[in-house]
Amino acid sequence: MTDARLELNSFTMSPILGQVAMDTGAGSPALTVQLKSTYVSTALAAGTPLKLDTSTGVLPQVDVATPGTDTIFGILLFDQKINAFAAGDVFQSSEFGSILYLKSGQVLSRGASVGLDPTYNLKAANNKNYIGILLDNATVGGYARVQIQVPISAGTSIS
Repeated sequence: MTDARLELNSFTMSPILGQVAMDTGAGSPALTVQLKSTYVSTALAAGTPLKLDTSTGVLPQVDVATPGTDTIFGILLFDQKINAFAAGDVFQSSEFGSILYLKSGQVLSRGASVGLDPTYNLKAANNKNYIGILLDNATVGGYARVQIQVPISAGTSIS
């Protein structure tokens, strides 16, 4: 006999870096952006922090943000078909309110204000690296859900 409480085609899936974790019901959790055409560094992957760039284009132009130095605009989202992006590529960035899985570099408690370290792992936030609120308890090397709260208004301070 089949257990009617379970979806027949359900399975348990492990979280993936940059994967949208929850639909907030407020519309799309993503914004389509384009990596600036002059970007020459290594290919970008899911979970990379982004900043707005002044170059011109039809779509908002972005570049890699340096946590602790640049104001983070969004996080590159996981894409099922493409796992590395180069100059001029179009991809999805998180929006304010998106809930994503990100990898933790510290033990952190649910509700903590979090930011990113230089390797793009979660850490306790300060004004320059803040990205959002932690929705799970996080262990070192584990994935946790974060409600993204960037970009934030100019003059907003994080305690």
